Amino acid sequence: KQWYQRRVREVQSKLMAELRSTEINNFRDLTKLEYTEKCLLEGLRMGPALLRGTRTYLTNRKGKVGPYKIKSKNIRIHFSEYVMHMDPTNWEEPKKFNPDRWNNGFNPASFSYL
Repeated sequence: KQWYQRRVREVQSKLMAELRSTEINNFRDLTKLEYTEKCLLEGLRMGPALLRGTRTYLTNRKGKVGPYKIKSKNIRIHFSEYVMHMDPTNWEEPKKFNPDRWNNGFNPASFSYL
């Protein structure tokens, strides 16, 4: 709990410093808020807007989606964004709120972030 409280204060301090030091006059200026964007991405990773999603796989043939074989032509695929976003095979320390993981144009692995 102490680590979490320290981390929240650190992130909040960096976020407030960026907001105070950045002049925003129009919508395009929002791109200057780089740390704010990282915090939003990390917040959506840890608490996605949808806990479960559905995709309908429409095709006239059988096939594959990633490593999974699709044995029928038109099926629904159910998935959990939360589980995908907390998978330790794709995210280092997935339960840790870390906006800095989005540094240097970080691009998550396919199908690990929606």
